[in-house]
Amino acid sequence: IIHIEDKWHQAEIVRKAVPEAVPDTIILPQARDRQHMMTTLQARFPKGFIIKKRTGTSRGKGIILDEQLAGSAKKGVKIGDSKGATSVADKDLRELMKNPGDYIVQERLKLDAEFRVHVIDGKVVPGATSWRYGPRSAGGMEARRAAEALAARVSKSTPGYRKALF
Repeated sequence: IIHIEDKWHQAEIVRKAVPEAVPDTIILPQARDRQHMMTTLQARFPKGFIIKKRTGTSRGKGIILDEQLAGSAKKGVKIGDSKGATSVADKDLRELMKNPGDYIVQERLKLDAEFRVHVIDGKVVPGATSWRYGPRSAGGMEARRAAEALAARVSKSTPGYRKALF
């Protein structure tokens, strides 16, 4: 189950099956300090990035935006469980630097909406797709159907992976 939950493995599975469907994703590289981490990540992700734990994050908890790492986030931006934080706390930064392999970094994308598509035994569950983020009007039912079609395409492209899990 952990393998399924691991965002690094998820990104790799989708990237191999449908490369255009996943943002550039790497495991957080080792860094000496905040500035070294920023310089390294800005070079790889010039349009911005997000850092998140490989497992266990939900509802946006534990997500760090590029401007929060730089200490320049606008007031009110949520970082982990700390509402309104404008920078990464020292203890959080120490955690990132101590255990970089526990985190992924992804290219920051401008999304209108995000969906959760449920797939069981390689088949999209009709009617079970839900909006995660963004206005429900963002793309409407057409966007929802597109998300379901993409999930079906990924699932069909990875049958060996599903069998290996069970």
